[in-house]
Amino acid sequence: MPAPSFPAGTRVETVCLDLDGTLVDALAGWRAAFALTWPQLIEGAPSLAGLGAAGSDQVYDHHVRPAMHEAWSADGEGEWADAYVLAGFRTLLQRHAQPDAALAEAAAAHYLAAANEQTQLYPDAGALLDWLSPRYPLGLISNGLGRDQRAKAARCGLTARFEVIVISEEVDLRKPDPAIFHYALERLGGADPATSLYVGDNVEHDVAGARSAGMHAVWLNRSGAPYAGQPIPDIEIATLAELPGLLDAAGRAG
Repeated sequence: MPAPSFPAGTRVETVCLDLDGTLVDALAGWRAAFALTWPQLIEGAPSLAGLGAAGSDQVYDHHVRPAMHEAWSADGEGEWADAYVLAGFRTLLQRHAQPDAALAEAAAAHYLAAANEQTQLYPDAGALLDWLSPRYPLGLISNGLGRDQRAKAARCGLTARFEVIVISEEVDLRKPDPAIFHYALERLGGADPATSLYVGDNVEHDVAGARSAGMHAVWLNRSGAPYAGQPIPDIEIATLAELPGLLDAAGRAG
């Protein structure tokens, strides 16, 4: 199989990136926050202890996080909100212990307070930004609450790395709407979508959104998941460490 490369004639003058799952390991942060909350839940509802025999990550991945997303989907899959987190804890107690509104509220508050503080930068992210910074104007485009996304960016030392940071809640635009990409590019000095690149891990939000905005799209597929959908990304990579070589090659070809 030939090594991935940008289509012939590709020119990149501006680079934008996603946050969660691309630059920061948000899922690990959420799991860590739940692990810190888990003892409080077991103390308040001892019958949950059996559910966690395989560890708190399993409880979070198979019970709590899906319940949060059930509430989000039922509400139309719009902007994320703390209410969906609370719904996840309420559902956990209803299904696997007994309803307890006070415990659910306390656990959700504890989890939310811990989540952003547990977020870590991916090991390959810092080196990529070091390489990109002197070469390209950089933008960060992220769905989420401003409170959360800015806290994660600050914790991981990302705030000063980007000329522009655009967060969906703050601008009332969400990926995959091309308008949020165009908004970021306009703030980056009116960058041309045709010479702008977006890197993200979510096919629907990142690849489809960037392509609909007229940008080049790189799909960061850390897990090696299969993808046969549309639109097709310009390039699929398994790690951010691949990107500098690909951009260098595109520049030489151009």
